[in-house]
Amino acid sequence: MHKQRESIKKATNQALREIQTLLLSCLISITAIIQTRESVLEKDIAIPSLLFIIIQLRSITSYISVVSARLIAPYVIAVRFVIKYFIPVNRKNLFFAAIALIIGLRLLFVALIPTNHGVKYHLESLGDEPSHFNYVKYLFEKKSFPVQTSNYKTPGALIRNDVEYVQPPIYYLLGALGQTVGGGIYFCRILSFLFGLISLWLIALILKRIGRPPEEQAAGVIFCGLFPTHAYFTSLVSNDSMSWLVALLVTYLCMGKEEKSTHLGQDFSWRTTLMLSGLLGFGSLIKSSLLLFYPIVAACFIYSWFRRRNPAILVKMAVSLGLALAINIPWFIRNYIHYGSITGMSVLNGPEVSYPHLLTLQGFIIFIKTSIRYFWFPMQHIPISIYQNALGIIGAIILIVLILLAIRYIVKKKPLTYNHLLLLGIALITLAAYFQYNLAWGNREGRFLLPALSSIVFFIIVPINSALKSIHCGRLFFPAILFIGAWGYSYLLLTF
Repeated sequence: MHKQRESIKKATNQALREIQTLLLSCLISITAIIQTRESVLEKDIAIPSLLFIIIQLRSITSYISVVSARLIAPYVIAVRFVIKYFIPVNRKNLFFAAIALIIGLRLLFVALIPTNHGVKYHLESLGDEPSHFNYVKYLFEKKSFPVQTSNYKTPGALIRNDVEYVQPPIYYLLGALGQTVGGGIYFCRILSFLFGLISLWLIALILKRIGRPPEEQAAGVIFCGLFPTHAYFTSLVSNDSMSWLVALLVTYLCMGKEEKSTHLGQDFSWRTTLMLSGLLGFGSLIKSSLLLFYPIVAACFIYSWFRRRNPAILVKMAVSLGLALAINIPWFIRNYIHYGSITGMSVLNGPEVSYPHLLTLQGFIIFIKTSIRYFWFPMQHIPISIYQNALGIIGAIILIVLILLAIRYIVKKKPLTYNHLLLLGIALITLAAYFQYNLAWGNREGRFLLPALSSIVFFIIVPINSALKSIHCGRLFFPAILFIGAWGYSYLLLTF
């Protein structure tokens, strides 16, 4: 350990000396430019002066490369030291420290993010959070469901904060119950916070059910816990947090035990069938995006029937989906009466987009660029600059690498088990729904991909671990997950 510290100190001192040399070289070059500025057009000194400046610039370039190497060296040594001595010995303690950090970070979001429109402590409020909370207050005060008459594009809508009344009611009913004891907006935020924490536990259970080792279960919890989009929306008044929790529960119930799932899939006992019907039915009364899971659950039943050839499975599917729809029919009828559709999405989002359409080249580029940006970090107050563009490029590169690793894993994993097919199917259906949503309304926010949170976590965590182990760099697994999970917070640096 003493030798490691000495190496770090030596490398740092060397880097500082190189910086001094670089600064001296820059000073010489600047002086030369100033001295030759007036006479640089004269033929007798033009060429020597320009040659002198070129030589100095080449010298600066060489110094920059040397200094870069020297500056990186101490950090490389430090990282190697941590990986070699700290991570293997204290991995369990590191996990609990990460959980404490995650809980603390989310509680800070609950406490510090402004409750009205604006920015405070470098954190931006959720633009429609006041509308979500007004829904809660309306239920508490009027004891009836509100009817939405405007959308967020209507002038003054975000001042009146009446643009979320079309949302399904369950989350807001729970919030209204909190108002009976004087809970206020922070009661609703704590609800979202608790749903977010339970989601982290379910992530671990899903990874365990699919047969992944404890290190990947821990990594999945850490990644999801740090992931800014999940942390942000599970700290504010919004039905997103509760809906993502239900999506994870449905995914968990649809999964088969890994040792039996390669061919047969889930066996769907009557208990599981009825639980799925309740989650689907009441889940759709939390957020309409959970309607995506109706075809997913139906596909799981059909797969199980196809493998087992048991007619009772088709009966269970009819019961599960039928009960779920029965729970939703009264709300669907109400929506159709007031909004002309069973979900009211056209009233919520307003007229179709007027800016470049997704199917045009310009619109598609905007779609990809903005989707990547808000996938990593949801707050919208980051100043536009070359630095934000640089972070966007880096975020795109990270995402491309993750996608390539996931494809590599899927190709090499033969045959894909039922659980793999389930997670892949959830990811593809959610991605298709996100694309369709943007065709109409162009709302390019990464949170709309989080109904597939289980798939996102799995196809990030497992392929990274597999790839690192294949090149004998398994010790880099947790540092890589910490980096990817926390990457989005780099945008906050641009607000200082």
